[in-house]
This record gives sequence, C-alpha cells and structure tokens, in this order.
Amino acid sequence: PEGVLARRFFAAVDKAASLQGPAISKYVTHILDHHGDKPLAEQQRIVDRHFLALATGSGAGTGGLAFIPGVGTLLSIGAADGEGLAVVEIFALYTLASARLHGLDVEDTEVRRALILFTIAGSSGSDVVAAMAGQQGLSGLRALTGRQMLSMNSRLGTLAFRQLRRRLTGAAFQKLLPLGVGAFLGARANRRI
Repeated sequence: PEGVLARRFFAAVDKAASLQGPAISKYVTHILDHHGDKPLAEQQRIVDRHFLALATGSGAGTGGLAFIPGVGTLLSIGAADGEGLAVVEIFALYTLASARLHGLDVEDTEVRRALILFTIAGSSGSDVVAAMAGQQGLSGLRALTGRQMLSMNSRLGTLAFRQLRRRLTGAAFQKLLPLGVGAFLGARANRRI
C-alpha cells in the first residue's frame, strides 16, 4: 500500500514494535504482582478489560467532539484522523501484553511487528502464516526466522493495513454524527475494532 495513510499506519506499527518492549514487561509484571494467584484466563480477562476501556474511551472522546455547536463536526474529523493511529497503538500494546502474559518472547522487534500485524490482519493473517510456515497461528510465527520473518511481515503488513482501513473508515463516519450520537457510536465502533 502507498499513500499518506499507509505511511502513517506503518510508522505507527514500527513505533509500537520498537518502543513497547519495556512498557509491556512492566505492565505484565504489574498484572502478575497483583493477580498472580489467579488463573491465566482471569489474568487475560483483566488485560482485556483494561484495553477495551482504553479503546472505548478513545472512540467516545472523538465522537463527543461532534457535540460542540458550530465546529464540532470539523473537530471530530481532525480527531478521527489522529485517533486511527492511537487505535493502532492501543491494539499493539494489547497484543504484546497478551503475548507476554502467555509466555511468548516479545523481545525481538520483528517478532513484535509480526504479532501486531498478525492480529490486525485476522484470519487472512493466519492464512499467510500457514502458507509460509506450514503451521497455523503462533506456532507458525515461532517457526519463521530472519528473512522469512521479514517477508512475512511485508505480506502481513499489506493485509493488516487493508483490514484496519476498512474498519476505521466506517467508524470514522459514525463518530461525526452530532448530538452525542457520535460519542456513543464512536465508543461502540472502537469496542468492535
């Protein structure tokens, strides 16, 4: 993919993949310190709730700007543009925190990038991994090394960009609706993303 939006998407993914290692470790350590006695599934639900609240608040805030008389729609348009990149960051943090919680090594930047792109791409990403590694899902990701990982990240990147663009385009229009409707629909849209 080419264009301004594609460049911004890949810059956001690269930023998230390169800067989040220590933050992820600290967050997961915090979860384990406070909830280490709970089963892994319950710890994952805590992570799920936390990041769902972040995404929901982001969408509601962007949609809520449309409520301002006279300039609300314009403010919402500007905020929705930047908020799409914030969603990528939230998604990346959630993905890496979940992977780390489940014991996956997320120290390598290319592995972090692959995890982020894999989860954004959804089932299409799983198909790419299976085709390249001969194994489904995370097992396939673990089987790839070096050049294979770079090649796979390139393919996953294209799929992830298209998938997220599709989701965010519909969500952006919902956030522009006035009278508080945009805030409600924006929150709901981000919960689904």
